[in-house]
Amino acid sequence: MNEDRAERYAPTTVSSLINLLSMILTDAADQHLIAANRVHKRRRRGRRSRRITREKIWATPEQVVRIAEQAGMLGGRVAYLLIITAAWTGCRWGELVGLHRSQLDLDHSVLTIDPFLGAMHDCGHRRWLGPPKTPSAARRITLPPFLVELLRQHLDAHPFEFVFTTPSGTWLWRSTFIRRTFRPAADGKPGTDLTAGRRGLTFHGLRHSHKTWLIADQIPEIAQARRLGHPGQPHRRDLQPRRPRSRTPIPHRTRSSLAHRHPPRPATRTRTHQPDRTATRCGCPPLRRHSGHHRRTPETPTRATQTGTRPRQVARLRARNAPPEAARSLR
Repeated sequence: MNEDRAERYAPTTVSSLINLLSMILTDAADQHLIAANRVHKRRRRGRRSRRITREKIWATPEQVVRIAEQAGMLGGRVAYLLIITAAWTGCRWGELVGLHRSQLDLDHSVLTIDPFLGAMHDCGHRRWLGPPKTPSAARRITLPPFLVELLRQHLDAHPFEFVFTTPSGTWLWRSTFIRRTFRPAADGKPGTDLTAGRRGLTFHGLRHSHKTWLIADQIPEIAQARRLGHPGQPHRRDLQPRRPRSRTPIPHRTRSSLAHRHPPRPATRTRTHQPDRTATRCGCPPLRRHSGHHRRTPETPTRATQTGTRPRQVARLRARNAPPEAARSLR
């Protein structure tokens, strides 16, 4: 890839493309379809790497609130709440954009990532619901009290079944949201009232910020890994500490530590959108509206017993991943 084209793409994109091409050529060389892999990088073992890795950019709670308020000025209440939720839960982009109402239990302050339809994936102008990044990403996340109140107020005025959508009810596009809303809110925009909240911060950097806050509050590593959905086995000292510092359960410690980082109320200049019940210009129909109150009552059936596309998709995915005997019973 020449330098002119490389300047148009991010370094991570160029590196991933080169690695993919190298893997394809390596398989072709192993099957004797070509003589050798010309893109293969020679490993110089034993030599010290002079490459300096850049430190990951993270933000303080005050900087996140400033970015969220400026994003609310550009993208409305949904943009403000999306950034606040990402920073105070550590969820990934796809986990939040594909978040369904039934995955929020605000009465018990819990957000659940579904193992089958817990994330939204996009590729080649297509979007679909599927499993999260790793099996460990299917988890239950406790919410701080202020975030529970913000989500409850949002869902009371939100007529759609997914939590974070466009004003017309469709899913958010990652590239459009980053380019039009998040980047001006984080880096600032000359000639406007937007100032730099945390220059260079990415949306995934909100997840790094959440991890940094947990470390600063001395949350055990096993609790951090489970909250963020990181795979891997923790050390024994993390599972069974010799001298625990507190007898308070770890989820309650995590929730109380995040509650101390309570952000102020959103700016009054946050723009609110009136929901558009018509289809979008791109032809994507609006998502199905939600009828009824968002809180689950004993009379309201759970998602597993409701009729619709999501229960059938869940059953189909479970049958695909289940053993043959269990698959026949699910069908």
